Amino acid sequence: MAGHERYGSDWITGTDGDDTLFGDTPGTLACGRGGDDHIDGRDGVDRIYGDAMAMEGTARGGDDQLIGGPLWYDVLYGDAGTMSGHSRGGDDLLYDFGGGVSRLVGDAEMMSDDARGGNDVILGGPDAVWGDAYAMSGRTRGGDDFIVLETRESPNHAHGDGGIMVDQARGGNDTVLGSGGVDEIYGDAGRMEGSVEGGSDRLYGNAGNDILYGDGATVVSTSVSDSPKCGNDELSGGTGDDILYGDADLLWWGLPGGNDRLEGGEGADTFVVLGSSGNGHDVVLDYGNGADLLDFRFLPIIVPHRLEASVRDGSTVITLEDGGRITLQDYTGPLNYTSNSGPLEIVFV
Repeated sequence: MAGHERYGSDWITGTDGDDTLFGDTPGTLACGRGGDDHIDGRDGVDRIYGDAMAMEGTARGGDDQLIGGPLWYDVLYGDAGTMSGHSRGGDDLLYDFGGGVSRLVGDAEMMSDDARGGNDVILGGPDAVWGDAYAMSGRTRGGDDFIVLETRESPNHAHGDGGIMVDQARGGNDTVLGSGGVDEIYGDAGRMEGSVEGGSDRLYGNAGNDILYGDGATVVSTSVSDSPKCGNDELSGGTGDDILYGDADLLWWGLPGGNDRLEGGEGADTFVVLGSSGNGHDVVLDYGNGADLLDFRFLPIIVPHRLEASVRDGSTVITLEDGGRITLQDYTGPLNYTSNSGPLEIVFV
């Protein structure tokens, strides 16, 4: 396609067999804009691309609607398989309810260079959801996505932006609503490395024993010049015995964490606190609502034996080694805590 032309808006329906469907072209969209397409895969094992196999240059994806079939392994890409250059994804709707084991990707499998994801809505309960792409590199930026998971027997896995974010990739400000079952939700990506930046996300576990990460499971720097940054996230576990990480399970030495707000909800919830590296200034809104636990995680080279706590304006404030703190809002009772470094004493001063 040449110039700034635009594809038409198509209504495409698959068969009851295994289909590969494209909203605009099975080739490369290098400029212009894709149409606003409606694609229904129906039954079978389907691969659906809202616009093209690849988008590059100044291409723009259309605002597409993609529907996966029930009880099958479908793969839905809101825009393309790959996005590079200055391409931009459309604001797509991906829908796949019905109990199948599918993969839903808001924009593309891989985003690189200066590609940017759209503000997508993803509804379904597949094996895995990525709000923007499985892999984000270069100076890519995720959109502000809205994801709703379906209750099913096996766990759901949702990522607000990508599976892995590297270089200077930046996450969007995403909202993820969990299901009535077991969910594992990442506000940005499973792994974040380089000078990446997490968005300010909102994660809701709903029912079930959920695991929520405000940013990613791992946030690391790969050189002294890297400066990754976590977002200021809001996490709510809902009912069930949930595990809440304001930032990550592993935040490498000296990296800054976000200032997060955590609410466990009903059940015996665990709030993970990074005691020696970049926890930020987090607030737990409902500590003590059930048999809640503070789980302090310290880097192996640091073996703390004592943290200080104080009561300020009716809340307990625990000061961490790097200057961060965790505030237990409206709570001044006894503390239930554990540590990965052995015995730990929290002393009120």
